Amino acid sequence: MPNVGITGSPNVLISNSEYDTYLKCQRLHYYQYALGLYPRTLSRANHIGLLGHHVLEHYYRAMMNGAGRDDAFQAGMDQIILSYDHEDIDIVRVVSNRFMLYHERYQKDSFRVMGVEGVFSVPLDNGTTYPLTVDLLVEYTSGPWAGQYVAIDHKFRYDFFTPDELSMHIQTYKYIWALRKLGYPIKRSILNQLRYRDGVKDPDKLLKREILEPTETQLESIMSEHMAVSSEIETAKQQPVSWYGKHAHRRLNMRDCGHCYFRIPCRQELLGKDASATLANNYAPEDPSTFYRPYGY
Repeated sequence: MPNVGITGSPNVLISNSEYDTYLKCQRLHYYQYALGLYPRTLSRANHIGLLGHHVLEHYYRAMMNGAGRDDAFQAGMDQIILSYDHEDIDIVRVVSNRFMLYHERYQKDSFRVMGVEGVFSVPLDNGTTYPLTVDLLVEYTSGPWAGQYVAIDHKFRYDFFTPDELSMHIQTYKYIWALRKLGYPIKRSILNQLRYRDGVKDPDKLLKREILEPTETQLESIMSEHMAVSSEIETAKQQPVSWYGKHAHRRLNMRDCGHCYFRIPCRQELLGKDASATLANNYAPEDPSTFYRPYGY
């Protein structure tokens, strides 16, 4: 049986999201992981992704608990109905439409649901621990994959991933590596894409599943780099927050900074101004009491 729940030291948990944030911009990493701040106002895309993940979680959790497809669909729709109390009707409309299409398209999936939003962690050789949250873990019951586990990651996208983007999508490769370490017979992952772009009528252009099968060399190279970067992050975390605030460097390019939630306080501090009022008014620690639970990786 797989070794579920193996954990390492909670002081050095470095997720793929934190790894990615650190490489993208150390200043962003400082705001999010040293100060622990999150924007009070999220984008439309974020709201669609949060509600979409929430609905699919309840859909598949109902299946895992023995519900048939129709009852599982109702479990998802119940969450959509509840969301009218706190989401814009536009967000609910988009997610509801995609969920109905999704249920119709994939209701004959030949797998058994083994885990929904499952949290795992694997100790690494460098003394850090890699935590991961897998949207959906299934075991195929028939076909060429019968008896094999597959990690499925839900992605709500404006457009599908391009082949070039897929070639650099390492998140689920790390899932495969970690789940193997925990004893799961797993060779591949699936990116489960649901497009929220308006004006598209063809279901084939709204739903798409991409199969990803990494090589052993890819897995070992990716995790070797993860350990190298996580060691850097651990070193930064061992310093006082005030020190990190002075040494967390900015990317300073429009590709990364143009859509960054922290660009205003970052720019203020770059100009030598006090950004404490901006940070206090526009950002807050993540609130676990909100309607959605945190969907992180």
